[in-house]
Amino acid sequence: MRVRIESLSLNGTTRQVEFRPGLNVITGSITTGKTTLMRLARGLLGADWAGLAPEVGARSPAVTGTVLIGDDRFLVIRPVNSSQTAVVEIAGDGIALRLPLARPTVAQELTYGQWLLDKLDLPRISVPSAPTRIESEPTPVSIRDYLNYCELTQSEIDDSVFFHHDAFKNIKRKYVFEILYGKYGVQTALIQEQIRTLDTQIRALRADRTVLDRLLTDTVWENRADLERRLNEAEAELRDIEQRLRNTAQTAPITQEAQLLRQRVAEIDDVVASKRLQLATQRRSIGRLEDLTSQLRAQSARLTRSIVADEMLVDFEFLKCPRCGNQIAAERGAEGVCRLCLQQPSHRLTKEDMVRELQRVEGQIQETAEVIDSHRQQIRETENAIRRLDGEREEVSGRLVLVTESYVSDQASEIRRNSELRTRAEEAVLKFREYLGLYHKWDQAITELAALEDQKSNLEEQLAEQGAHQEAATERIARLSSDFATILGQFNPPRFPGAEEGLSFIDPNIYLPVLYGRRFDELSSQGLKVMVNVAHALAHQQTAMDLDLKLPNILFIDGVTSNIGHREDLDRDRVEAIYEYLIELSSRSGERLQLIVADNDVPEQASDFIIAEFTETDRLVPMG
Repeated sequence: MRVRIESLSLNGTTRQVEFRPGLNVITGSITTGKTTLMRLARGLLGADWAGLAPEVGARSPAVTGTVLIGDDRFLVIRPVNSSQTAVVEIAGDGIALRLPLARPTVAQELTYGQWLLDKLDLPRISVPSAPTRIESEPTPVSIRDYLNYCELTQSEIDDSVFFHHDAFKNIKRKYVFEILYGKYGVQTALIQEQIRTLDTQIRALRADRTVLDRLLTDTVWENRADLERRLNEAEAELRDIEQRLRNTAQTAPITQEAQLLRQRVAEIDDVVASKRLQLATQRRSIGRLEDLTSQLRAQSARLTRSIVADEMLVDFEFLKCPRCGNQIAAERGAEGVCRLCLQQPSHRLTKEDMVRELQRVEGQIQETAEVIDSHRQQIRETENAIRRLDGEREEVSGRLVLVTESYVSDQASEIRRNSELRTRAEEAVLKFREYLGLYHKWDQAITELAALEDQKSNLEEQLAEQGAHQEAATERIARLSSDFATILGQFNPPRFPGAEEGLSFIDPNIYLPVLYGRRFDELSSQGLKVMVNVAHALAHQQTAMDLDLKLPNILFIDGVTSNIGHREDLDRDRVEAIYEYLIELSSRSGERLQLIVADNDVPEQASDFIIAEFTETDRLVPMG
């Protein structure tokens, strides 16, 4: 948790301040820049710059500083403006980032504050904005909330404890205390987040149930049992009507003549289907025969050319296949072997052989043509037969209609009436189902609501168990109280009437210091409040280092001698006691803790720790 400011410079000016481990004292007369320098140093760690002296922004566009976090050193450049999206530049070993200060942007979701949390291994969690209501809007614990425990500002050092008078900051102050000392952790935050989500869902379901209640009350849908009864009746009526319609269709008169006519229609349909199948087969046969004729004619043409040329086919040196036209490879076949069939010629063909082969091919062409003509004749005959059968079917169908027409005419009104009744019955069934659908939604809402409430109850039990394991946290807080009382005792605070020894501690309920049984807000002396505040802040640092708590090891104190006074010997002794403790803590903590103190009057024993002293002629921001 080591955090150290090593250097700070105002861009555009010659001002540069070097800081050291341990105690660093900044002194000088009023209005020379001590408080401004403290603000700038805290700003390198993400603090707000509201109220920054106007001459800083007028003379310097940005502040550059070297920051040590753990063992890693970073150069940080922050613009001098109070925008939450101001870009902070960070450079370190293998790192070069440009991050918005505290609010994510479209271009960059990670902020400088979140980056600091990650570097310090501080948990990034959100907590309820109203601690007594887990379901309240969550708010994130930021780096600023942690660093509030690391600074005593000039405006707060004699008035409040880490801004406890600010309602919102006081809520965060308590949460950070509980996080640091183990009363509140990541697991607790996750459980609370789950409870908030469940509360949202439960509220939505309860609202839906309320709407259904109002919708159904004082309506014809209010009685669910009656709706179920009417739905059953409507469904039974619909089934009855549909059965009557089926019976009407099935009771048409089946006379002998009608039966014969129906049988003949079926026979004609079967014959026509067979004829159409024959047509398809014959047409496919004609296609194949025509392809064969084309091949035979091509073969005849080649034979004719060979006879006319008085050459034998085997004398041709074929470069392409006469059948498919593809190129024939020169290396295909050995010498004396036919390059087409890859066989040895059986004998030498004569012209008479080719004439006989031509005659045979021509005869085959003629025979194929005759077969094609025969198929075409069969197709014409089949088509004529189909036309005759279609005519006969139309005639038979007409006679069948005449036979059954009288019955259909008699039953038409009954069929129409039943159809109308079916339509009305279907509409009634649909309507009652829609009404009952509201009750189904009601049932689902109740079931889901009960499940969500069970989940919430289980989570609340887990949350209670988290709170039950507080022994370690109680011990840490007791250690903090002990350190606070010890440190404050070294400052020798003034006693007041009725004060009891041993009653200086940290209130375990509100996490504020108590002096001699009096709460901080009950102390009337501002000087005494300063002493209590300094002892309280130092006690947190001491306890955090001893117990390895997650508190950044840096502390800013602006105005140690504020309102304590230095006229009386006793007041001067108290101021010197505070500085003696700061020097002793600085020596004891080594490089782990950095203390940065701004004060008007610094005791002699702290003069060796002064790193900057400003005067009217040598201000923080040079006049020229």
